[in-house]
Amino acid sequence: MRLFSAVFVFVLATAWGSGLRAQDGDSVVLQLKWEHEFQFAGYYAAKWQGFYERAGLNVEIRPATTPDGEFISPSEELLNGNADFAVGGLDVLIGRGQGEHLVVLSPIFQNSPIAAFSLEGVPIDNPQQLSRLRIAAISNDYLRTQIEAMFLAAGIDPASVNFVNEEITLETLLDGRADAIVTYDVSARYRARELGITLNALHPRDYGINFYGDVLFTTEEVVARDPELVRRFVRASLEGWRYALENREELANRISAELPRYKYLYNDTFDYNRFFAEHIDEYLLYPVVPLGHNQLARWQSAYFLLSQLGLIEQPYSVETLLSMPADTIEGEREGGLQWILVVMSAIAILLIVAFVSKRYLRLLLITPLLFFGVQQLLEIRYRITLDDEQRLHVSEQLSTVRYQLESRLSNNLSLINGLAAFIASNPDFTQQEFDTYAATVIEREPALINLAAAPGLVIRYIYPLAGNEAALGLDYTSNANQSLAVQRTVQTESMVIAGPLELVQGGNAFVGRAPVFTTDASGARRLWGIVSAPISAASIYGDSSLFDPTIGLEIAIRGRDGLGADGEVFFGSADVFNHPDVVTMPVVLGDGSWQLGAYSLQDIAVGNPGILLLRGLAAILCVLTMIGIFLRSRTKLKEEAYEQLIFRNEQFLREVETVSRVGGWRLDANGVFTEVSEQCMQIFGVTAGAGVLTLNEVCSQYTDETSRTLRSLVERVQQRHQSFDTELRLERPGRGEIWLHIRGEMISLPNGNRELVGAIQDVTKSKEADKLIEYQANYDSLTGLANRTLLRDRLNSALAMSRRVSTKLAVLFIDLDNFKSVNDNLGHDVGDEVLVEASRRICHCVREVDTVARYSGDEFIVVLRDVFSESAVWRIVDEIVASVGEPFKVNTHQVYCGASLGIAFFPDDAEDAETLIIKADQAMYEVKKSGRNGWQFYTQEMQRKSERRHTLFNELVAAVKNKELSVHYQPIYSLAEKRIVGCEALVRWQKPDGSFVPPDLFIPLAEESGLVIRIDHFVLKSAREFISALNRELGLKIGLSVNVSTRLLYMRDESSQAWFHEIKQQHDMPMIVEITERVLVEDATRALQVLNDLSEAGIQISIDDFGTGYSGLSYLSRFPVKGFKIDRSFVARIGELKTEESLIETMLLMAEKLQLKVVAEGVETQEQLEFLTALQCDFAQGYHVGKPMPDDQFRQFLTTSMNNGLSL
Repeated sequence: MRLFSAVFVFVLATAWGSGLRAQDGDSVVLQLKWEHEFQFAGYYAAKWQGFYERAGLNVEIRPATTPDGEFISPSEELLNGNADFAVGGLDVLIGRGQGEHLVVLSPIFQNSPIAAFSLEGVPIDNPQQLSRLRIAAISNDYLRTQIEAMFLAAGIDPASVNFVNEEITLETLLDGRADAIVTYDVSARYRARELGITLNALHPRDYGINFYGDVLFTTEEVVARDPELVRRFVRASLEGWRYALENREELANRISAELPRYKYLYNDTFDYNRFFAEHIDEYLLYPVVPLGHNQLARWQSAYFLLSQLGLIEQPYSVETLLSMPADTIEGEREGGLQWILVVMSAIAILLIVAFVSKRYLRLLLITPLLFFGVQQLLEIRYRITLDDEQRLHVSEQLSTVRYQLESRLSNNLSLINGLAAFIASNPDFTQQEFDTYAATVIEREPALINLAAAPGLVIRYIYPLAGNEAALGLDYTSNANQSLAVQRTVQTESMVIAGPLELVQGGNAFVGRAPVFTTDASGARRLWGIVSAPISAASIYGDSSLFDPTIGLEIAIRGRDGLGADGEVFFGSADVFNHPDVVTMPVVLGDGSWQLGAYSLQDIAVGNPGILLLRGLAAILCVLTMIGIFLRSRTKLKEEAYEQLIFRNEQFLREVETVSRVGGWRLDANGVFTEVSEQCMQIFGVTAGAGVLTLNEVCSQYTDETSRTLRSLVERVQQRHQSFDTELRLERPGRGEIWLHIRGEMISLPNGNRELVGAIQDVTKSKEADKLIEYQANYDSLTGLANRTLLRDRLNSALAMSRRVSTKLAVLFIDLDNFKSVNDNLGHDVGDEVLVEASRRICHCVREVDTVARYSGDEFIVVLRDVFSESAVWRIVDEIVASVGEPFKVNTHQVYCGASLGIAFFPDDAEDAETLIIKADQAMYEVKKSGRNGWQFYTQEMQRKSERRHTLFNELVAAVKNKELSVHYQPIYSLAEKRIVGCEALVRWQKPDGSFVPPDLFIPLAEESGLVIRIDHFVLKSAREFISALNRELGLKIGLSVNVSTRLLYMRDESSQAWFHEIKQQHDMPMIVEITERVLVEDATRALQVLNDLSEAGIQISIDDFGTGYSGLSYLSRFPVKGFKIDRSFVARIGELKTEESLIETMLLMAEKLQLKVVAEGVETQEQLEFLTALQCDFAQGYHVGKPMPDDQFRQFLTTSMNNGLSL
């Protein structure tokens, strides 16, 4: 069963998932045929309402005008690959005939919006009147093409019409430059309303020119590349059009507000778009005609007229133009869908019965499925009835079309028969008689293109002759295309209609042929010949509603040459006759017939009130039934619940008492518990089943003092008849204390007595937890000292007391010296032990009334109350410094830590807690600076110094940001080569006022704040770029030394990483990084790793100020050091102290043995230089060689030394 369930769920998921395809966002471009306006509202709605986005499309909509007013051809944009889709019209048909691979996707405007207009005084009631006027129309434009097609259909040669090349605006009519214009219907009507004038209009569609208006089209390449994308685009576009037609004002206003126009402007764009929205139904014909409806016959008719005009250069099959009929996009019929839903409902019911155990839940789930299945079955039956009604409606409409065709053709055929009768009665007629008779007939029936008479089956007479000269002399017996139809006419001796076919003289038409028999003098009948007349197919179609989209039918005709159902389709699509709902009927034509086929374009069931009512009733009945089932099941559940209520309540109360440790009791006026729960007895500490329990027995479980509290509470409540809710602490002999939460209330019994009813809960653990939380919130978990929160409370309390009694108070800020090295080298466990022991030592040195707190890390604060003299504080701080300075023995380790201690007094130094702590911290900082392991009182000078440091720090931050720092270069002189071989890059700070800030003032600040990393990176980058360029310029190889801070080597931030990246870049100069001995001592492991990394990158390591720090020969061998610098303090005493000279000599000998290069710093006299040269020191640096210089001076210095030599 589980396997079946899994398979079923998988099948459902697969079926569901096939309809939900996650589309990637495909970017496409839609090129419009005009400027932004309501004419294209559906596309904007599809974009703004997210229809394109939900179809996985990102659509850019471009107007046909550029900001400078130039027009863009939609088809050219498609063919050039600048757009994927476009909106056009006849340009699709014509472009296809020019070899362009254009295909129609979906007609949007079922009627063309093109019309001819004239002023009120210039009538244009028919094409003949219009042809005699000056017509303004753009040459080689598709607007003009539709008017020319109308003239051609009306028998007027378009070449004879006077078209003038003027602007197609109403101003052209008002200025008298033309009598009529050809333009868009809406634009002209709106402009006329603006100008307050009345226009006459003539629409080509009223004269059989039923061209489509706006058409959505693309190229064959786009369809072939991604046909699914094309379908998604068309579907989303049609959804957008539906939304736009339902929300016209919204779309009109948004188009006007957000989309620009560049060429043709209106006084009120908002009003124009709303006007267009009101009249767009004239072109869309929605909902009578479905959106995107395609009719092959209309395209064929348009193709024929354009061919007549000579605009189709390369003939093609019109079917190839319609790559994706929009009817299939609008919605496909799925007759079996409802049966599938019914079957799926039945399967779901079986699964519910099999897997859902609860009866009422089963009913609730099955009920909607049953109602849904029944509703679908009834709907299927009702749809069958509706389909019958729809077929009847189609039959009625098709009968009308058949009547129009038969009556129109019968009239033409009767005229042809009349000509046959005329000749039979007057076989010896003259050409003039024939022309006169034929002219009368053709004037009566414009659909007749010409009349021809063929005595002996050879055409000898034809009217009109102009344009039909090619037909004269045609021998029917030798013309394979027409001989069969002629023979049929002769053999049947009756009227035969053929076609539609292509005439010799050009054009498509039905040809009616009638035999002519004469009687000779002997009374014998003989065949004189035949008469024939081509009947305009366009005229017959146009007069019989075949092109009328409002009838809502898809129509096709078959039976070419009158062969009925056996003949080929010559109008519409052959698929019509294969449609499941097709209705057919014959059209009788003389001796032959045609077969009409049609089906409705609209599904009568869609939106049908009967179906909607059926669905609504089913839903209401389903909901009511489910409500009834739910209410009945709820009543049943309540009944079952009541049966178990007493048992469950009893069980529940026992469980609650056990979990919450709450007990219940009743106590009468005599002090006897009339009712007591098991949990209550456990709390009281008495055994169940011991007989009557009294208040005295309960009180005996506790000490006399606490039991009296409980007894007095109960007695007071009984006397005053009050309720109570309190917590009591009771002492149990030998078992410690217990906290009880007791509630009670006096109630009256039916017999008039009163009892005290209550509950009791053991809250001992809660009290203990509260104490633990309070402790953790106020005390340090490691040392047990007060934390910051408790420190501030006690310090503020001590300050308040000192203010009241006018006594002093001292705050000691203590920081352990060298504690970081303990953590780094011995681990945090040892560090924690040191902190615990240090806190004990500090507490031992102060009084019990004083407060000792752990402030953070290795920092402690002591608050000394009631300080009467500074000498008393001296003794305490001396004792603290001495005590903390003693060695700490942790496991096998002996650790040494000092204490730096700062002192601030209330009210001398500050009057609030925060300021006292800050000033004690400042005093402690001074101790750190002066050597650590001591103490210092706060002074005003410290404050001033702190403020100066703070101000300088802010200025330094601004200086780094504003690039006020610069790099100076101090030359390094080779004593052996007698030339400059390198330089040291030094940072300098010059303020905007021109003054310099000494490095020994701002470098320590930068070290403390971390700004030094950014400064080091700035110096390295600037110096490397400058020296590299300088070496290339002068042809030298000057080396570069840069200093690096301890913080930079140990940090992992972005600036330090940038420094390491910069130093490791390929360089064309010797690179030296100078470090202090302190770097090697603070974290030897990390220092070794970093220095090895630099050394492997080709960077030399040198120790700066050698001999002034933690000197140790082991560091010179352990680390990749290539040299060191002798500090200026040794060099300065050359010639003054022999001991210093001996030290220098010793350093140089050591460097020689270790193969290290030595630079002597601070060389300022010739005597010092000569001494160092004599001892074979490698390099010298100092003012005697050259002072630190900016880059331009250093360049000049090097140039001079190259040209003239450096004289030292």
